[in-house]
Amino acid sequence: MKPKTTSARQSPAVQSSSGQEPQSSDPLATVLAYHERTKHHFHRYAEGPDGLDWASQPHPFRRFPGAPETQLLLPDSDITPDYDAFFNGQAVNSQPFSQQSLSRFFYYSLALSAWKSCFGNRWSLRVNPSSGNLHPTECYLLTDAVPEVSPLPGIYHYYPLRHQLECRLELQESDWKHLTAGLTNGSSATEALPEGSFLIALSSIHWRESWKYGERAFRYCQHDCGHALAATTIAAGLMGWQLTVIEGISDADLANLLGIDRNDDFPSQQEREAPDLLAVVSPIGTSINIDWRPTSEALNTLTARKWLGKANPLSNSHKLWPWIDKAAAACEKPTTESHISEHLQSFNPRKVKTISDSDSSLSHSGSSTARSTGAIIRQRRSALDMDGETRIDKTTFYRILGRTLPELNASLFSATSWPARVHLGLFVHRIDGLQPGLYLLLRDPAKAEQLKTLMNETFIWQRPPGCPESLSLYCLFPADAQEAAKLLSCHQEIASGGVFSCAMLTEFEQPLRQLGTWWYRRLFWETGIIGQMLYLEAEAKGIRATGIGCYFDDPVHEVFGIKDRSYQSLYHFTMGGPVEDTRLETLSAYHFMTENKE
Repeated sequence: MKPKTTSARQSPAVQSSSGQEPQSSDPLATVLAYHERTKHHFHRYAEGPDGLDWASQPHPFRRFPGAPETQLLLPDSDITPDYDAFFNGQAVNSQPFSQQSLSRFFYYSLALSAWKSCFGNRWSLRVNPSSGNLHPTECYLLTDAVPEVSPLPGIYHYYPLRHQLECRLELQESDWKHLTAGLTNGSSATEALPEGSFLIALSSIHWRESWKYGERAFRYCQHDCGHALAATTIAAGLMGWQLTVIEGISDADLANLLGIDRNDDFPSQQEREAPDLLAVVSPIGTSINIDWRPTSEALNTLTARKWLGKANPLSNSHKLWPWIDKAAAACEKPTTESHISEHLQSFNPRKVKTISDSDSSLSHSGSSTARSTGAIIRQRRSALDMDGETRIDKTTFYRILGRTLPELNASLFSATSWPARVHLGLFVHRIDGLQPGLYLLLRDPAKAEQLKTLMNETFIWQRPPGCPESLSLYCLFPADAQEAAKLLSCHQEIASGGVFSCAMLTEFEQPLRQLGTWWYRRLFWETGIIGQMLYLEAEAKGIRATGIGCYFDDPVHEVFGIKDRSYQSLYHFTMGGPVEDTRLETLSAYHFMTENKE
């Protein structure tokens, strides 16, 4: 991995003056205390390392030596649909579940995308974005027998360095049926998954992020989980499949299911993986029971089996960040209660409109993209700097924003079962036909009156000229917003040098109180999902984007007039013309495998 001295996501190494322990065992109090102490302020940054200890830099890849490996064949052609057609809702033929289609699923979601080298250093890039390119997110596959993988069901870890599956646990067919009973909403309460379905799970290694970012790292791990969730959802769609997040399972049961709670299989407590989510990938149209949870008998059977391989050590030494552990414990998801399920089911993500159903001005048909979705996905890069000159027109801007709306983008938002809680506070810089200034995109128009009450009373709330009806976009304050964007994003010019930047303003305290503290993680996931879409839209429009994790939290809220914790800014983003570093050499993702093959 490249030793960076500056990054759009990197927090300056300034120590916080706040070191007090939480005085309450109440999970909500702990989460709120963590969020407050990990805010950046003009006079101090959140608690972080004094400098980067390169000797303890985490190994970039988690693997399980001793586990049997299955090599996934690299795709020899790109058969993915046209980018604009796919996100406009074009139907995709369902691929049969096989080693080949499974390989493509990972290739377009979590695999390596390229290698970079400079001055003797070499580091890999991946399809899914990550804070500082540290990649805390791990993925597991739980599946029935797959031709050319195994004649038996199993639990596998995906190893992106070599595009391999590592078998952590071999199952009997009876184990698989017992485990997955009740996952579908069929006629029988014990109905197992239909043919061609499998499960994936995501987990996070907090140490990967805290090595560089200190206490704020827990936030960034959740961003990256959202990025990975979006990436896997889109990849499933490219295969003609659907991905559905399972709500019923608790974190404790998920850790048990994946074997990541097995102390003897991991080198240290600091390098353990925290469970994030479980999802079913199934043929489009399958009815999934999102309230599913494994029975204790099924889990006990798995626990008693012989698990294969042990996790590799990532670092020789570790710096402890106790507040990350406190926050993780306070955000642990329990078994879903019925009132939570009812809330989730009040929003049906698959009954969304398509562009053609709503506003033809947001349709990308006839645009100049003319590239496959797979090509856009695999060329995605994070901009290191912006040129301060590139411009886009307002129609392009409106179309980019349209892709962030659940009701207009089922290809992305069909995986989740919750309504939009994130809105985009926009700093518009270089958009032809649009006055520079501060804008707001309401991703849930029903929140308009609430936000008008909460925000600065001097805002004009004016609809921009020619804005499509489907976009609840408002100009709040016309002005040159470049210096404000730069200042608020930890003085980083990348926030002012693009066509626009944004603060993801998120409904905050009410979801935590109403639904539980585990929603703290999900609020960040939603920002990560939006971020992944913005990354792809930038590539499709011939520009580039990057996520910004370093910003001054409360000053951002003050700019928008938010005085309480009803809304909080949880992620920043910028998009524009990139400045390419000509010193960098680019190598193909799996050149070392194809070269050896030749």
